[in-house]
Formats: sequence, structure tokens, C-alpha cells
Amino acid sequence: MYDGKNGGKYPWCMAFVQWCFSEAGFPLPHKTASCSALLNWYKKNAPELVHTEPAPGDIVIYKGHTGIFEKYGPDPNYMYVIEGNTAVGNDDNGGCVMQRYRKVSSAMAFITPFKEEEDDNVIDADELIQTMTDKQAYAILVKAQSYAATLEAPGWAKAELQEAINAGITDGHNPMVLIPRYQAGALRHLSPRGRH
Repeated sequence: MYDGKNGGKYPWCMAFVQWCFSEAGFPLPHKTASCSALLNWYKKNAPELVHTEPAPGDIVIYKGHTGIFEKYGPDPNYMYVIEGNTAVGNDDNGGCVMQRYRKVSSAMAFITPFKEEEDDNVIDADELIQTMTDKQAYAILVKAQSYAATLEAPGWAKAELQEAINAGITDGHNPMVLIPRYQAGALRHLSPRGRH
């Protein structure tokens, strides 16, 4: 049991779920310590977010208990759920935070806490590629080359870049410039690691 601010005691499984989302920077839109109250709020205000099949991060609503869906088990009829105020052999007021392995069918519902935001600026690359001409594709490639030339090599690649400089494969300038596959293949044969 959890002692609230006014001295009242109540089961804290939903308080734990609320805390997790709040700590992650995504406080739930309805503040409650009641599992059924949260489910009812979503059914009324965002019914499209209430499901019968879970996804990672969904809120699992059991009868009188809750947790956060992590993943399906090796048996797809079972799931791993992170729960507060639970314990093996004591689902109600167990006092622990644990990963539990439960039957998917034991849940009354699954709630996806937030709508997925659509970004109007996102380009559907497949659709774009299908509609562009060779000339347009080349123009995009030239712009991508110019942009790539301004980038610094990521930290994980710096040792390999130095090795290529030492081997005389490159002078080290513009390490992020894009090259065609045939050039990459030729460079592989020039590098000490790629020689057979």
C-alpha cells in the first residue's frame, strides 16, 4: 500500500505506471490511481488507443491491477510486463517492482498511451523515388554529396579513417563524401585488411 499526501493508503500499481511515464517526460493525460478509471477515460476520450493486442510500452490493464507491456514471451500467448506493487504469488499489494510473465489473455485491455504524431515534413522516400526522373535523382545525389562533405566522421569510424590515411587510400579530407559502390569495392582491395 502507498501512503498518499493526505495520509490515505491505496494500492500503488497505477501510481507506478503514472510515475514511469512522468519520469520519461510523457505524463499520462489522465491522473488517477485507479486502473478502471484510466481505462474508462481512454475508452471515452481516445477509444482508438485501447487495444486487445499489446505493443511495447502499452499500459496493461488487468482486473484491479496494471503494468507496462515489455514484450511477448517465447510462447506468444505469454508476455513480460513491468509492474509495481506486485510479487510472485501475490498480485495485489505485493510491494515490489518486478518483471512478471503472464498470459496475454489475463489482461482486460491494452492502452497505447499517446497517439503517434504525424510529421507533415516527413518525406515518403519510396514514393518520391518512384516518381522522380534520373535528372532529379542525380540533383538530389549532388546535394547529398555537398551536405555529406560538411559532416565529420563519427567517432567509431575515426580509427579506420586514420588507417586509410596511413595506407594512402585517402588524404582524410571530406571523409563523409558518398562514393559509388564500385569505388568502395576498389578501395576495399587497396586497404591492408581487404587484400587477399
